Amino acid sequence: MNRPLILAALVSVLAACGSDNGNNNTPPAKPTLGATQIDRMGRAGVNTALTDPFDIVSGMTPNQVKDAYNALTDPSTWSPQFKKNISTNLAILDSLDTVCGNQLLAGPSAVAGRYDTLAGVLVDDRLYVRTDKTTCTLPRRRGQRGGPDQRRLRRTDAALQHHRRHLLGAGDR
Repeated sequence: MNRPLILAALVSVLAACGSDNGNNNTPPAKPTLGATQIDRMGRAGVNTALTDPFDIVSGMTPNQVKDAYNALTDPSTWSPQFKKNISTNLAILDSLDTVCGNQLLAGPSAVAGRYDTLAGVLVDDRLYVRTDKTTCTLPRRRGQRGGPDQRRLRRTDAALQHHRRHLLGAGDR
């Protein structure tokens, strides 16, 4: 009784996988990359949390500041253009726990430049890739669930939590 139904299903699956009926099914050509860099991949949350999260940059929206940050391709321009913004926002974030100066790498006294050390580290926000490797594999932990995208989101969330704890001076607990 089920054989005719299975046979009909098999025939329709095979018919669907048939020829291309004259259509060109070749994949499209790779897009050309323009001269404008769209994004800069680095530490999770640096651009979002530190370039202009409080909308204090005059004449620009936070999104315009983020876009300007992402568009810079020359690392020698990153510090002159964004270290001051990052330092200012680190100071604001350091005040959230009402104890200024307990942030990672904060200077010992409340003077201008107190947050410049950490700002200097964070402004060099880039992802280093080993181009001598031909494959990239992620070890699957015992009992780990979810596909690669879910694991990537969990790692990103963990990285953001780690940076937030250190920026607020709480450390890893």
